[in-house]
Order: sequence, then structure tokens, then C-alpha cells
Amino acid sequence: MSYIDSQAHRIWLCCDHGICDFEGCWITTLPFHDETVVTGVVTPNRVAVVVNHHIVWERCSNDWYQLAISELKINSLLYTREGRLLVAMEQGRLAEVQDNVIIPNEHFDAIPTRIAWTTPWGGVSNVHSLAEASNGVIYGAVHTGWMVRSHDGGTSWKQIANGLHMDVSTFVCHPHEPETLIVSTGDGVFVSENGGEQFERRWHNMPMNYLRGIAAFNERDVWLVSAHPNAKRDAETTLYRSEDRGATWKPCKGIPQNSVGHINTILLLDSGCAIALAHSHTFVTMDYGENWTLREQVLPSRYFDPKRSFLCPILHSFALANDV
Repeated sequence: MSYIDSQAHRIWLCCDHGICDFEGCWITTLPFHDETVVTGVVTPNRVAVVVNHHIVWERCSNDWYQLAISELKINSLLYTREGRLLVAMEQGRLAEVQDNVIIPNEHFDAIPTRIAWTTPWGGVSNVHSLAEASNGVIYGAVHTGWMVRSHDGGTSWKQIANGLHMDVSTFVCHPHEPETLIVSTGDGVFVSENGGEQFERRWHNMPMNYLRGIAAFNERDVWLVSAHPNAKRDAETTLYRSEDRGATWKPCKGIPQNSVGHINTILLLDSGCAIALAHSHTFVTMDYGENWTLREQVLPSRYFDPKRSFLCPILHSFALANDV
């Protein structure tokens, strides 16, 4: 636990009443303290968060300022390597912050297959997560509408769905193979090794197919994914681990199946350390996910909002001065 404890000041949780660190202490110096912070994104010199679902705040040069306001609810943010700030929103929309205004992406709105996007309850789909691979290609996940891809920094977009299950929970870009995507879905793990041109299901003969949190370690090619029998919040939970790129999966040790709830977020640190956040528990591993222990430190009960269940409520590796 010593490594986790030494990193605690670098881990912030987005909560319903502001932001707290991993010790459960509130960051009271923020201008939006005690407001709902939905999610955020971090680079070595920039931080942006979504406050009250509609307002983007940004931190540059140690100062926070209100950057832009959206009429639609914001689900996720992404700083591209070119410095653009992309915004994923409800109603299947994607935009960019330009000159303190959120500008909808017309190319994204014109994706012809978006007519097939839907939800299990018949509502409008959401763009719920974005990530950029090490080669600069940007990917996004739509619930429920497969995935999308941009080769030009987020200007134009293409649907990627060949072999992929429609209900994408979340995904990761492989840390050393930019063409490899690892995706958790409502029907197991799907992997693409050619940048999303073709996906293959790698979740054979597994007892539970509804997946949420997923991660791939940087130092070793070890993958983690949380599995559940259904979408219910109090469903059983099993955290699985693969050392052969998803060909086989084994349950991790130390996480009880019952009374945990969905594990939606898996945060990878260095040296084989990781944190898994469930609805009511926090688990820590020091050996690349083989064994997990329950962390005794109690975090705020509302750091997780089931309405944004696919989003990561963690900001890590802040380049912060003392006056946060």
C-alpha cells in the first residue's frame, strides 16, 4: 500500500460536491467547490473539468477560469496532442471548444450510420468517452452505437463497427500498439489489431458477459476487465485478468462477488499497481492485478453517479503547484 499512499495526493475524484483527493479530503480552494464535478481531463500543463454537467472549467498557469458552457450535458473531454479540446455530449453529439464557445462538429453529425444509434430504453444515444492512441488517431464510444474514429485530430469521423458488439461500455488503446483497441461491451471483450477495421470477440465460454471497467498495464501486457451478469447496479462482480491478450481469462483474487456493485473504473499506476472503484468499495493491487485488497480509507459515498456509469471519475498525475 505504500506506493498507493505516496501517490494519493496526485489522485483526485470527481464528486457530487466538488473534488476530493484519494484520502477523502476535499479540495476547498477550487472556485467550483461544492458543485457537481462530472468528469475531467489532464495533460502535463492543462486541466479541464465539467461542472454541473454543462460548464467547462480549465486550469492554466495555476489559475482556474470558466471556459465554456454547453446547452447539452457533457459526458467526457479530451485534449488532443494538437491542443484541441474535444467535448463528448448527450444526444449523440460531439463538439470542440473554440474561443470560449462549444462548436458542434458538423462532420460528426453527418455520420450516415448514426440513424442506427439507439438505447435499450428507446432514448437518444450518448457519446460517452474519447481517447487518443499514441499514433494520434482518436476514438470515441457511443451508447448504444458502436465506436467512431478520427484520423485528422477530430475534424472528420467514421463509424467503426465491423465485428463489434453495438453496446460498448468503454475501451482502451493499447499503450504500445496504437492499432490495438481493447473494448468492453454488453457481450464480452472485443479486440481490434488494425485500428478498428475489424473486431474479434475474445471472451469465449465465460459465465458473465456484461462488462464495464477495462485496463491494459503499461509495463506488462496484462489486461483487466470487470464482468457482471447484467446492467443492474447491485449485480455480482468478478474482476478478470488476461496474460495472453484475451485468449483466456482468470478471476482475480481478493474481490468478493456480492455487495460490491459494478467496477466501472480501473486506474493504472506504475510498478504493477492499480485501483478499482466499485459503487461502495475501493480495491488496490500491487502485483499487476493477481491479488487485490480492500482499501480501508473511506471515500465520499457519492464519488460515483450511476447515471454517468461509463465515465472515469478520476483525474490522475496533476502537475499542480501547492496552491491548487
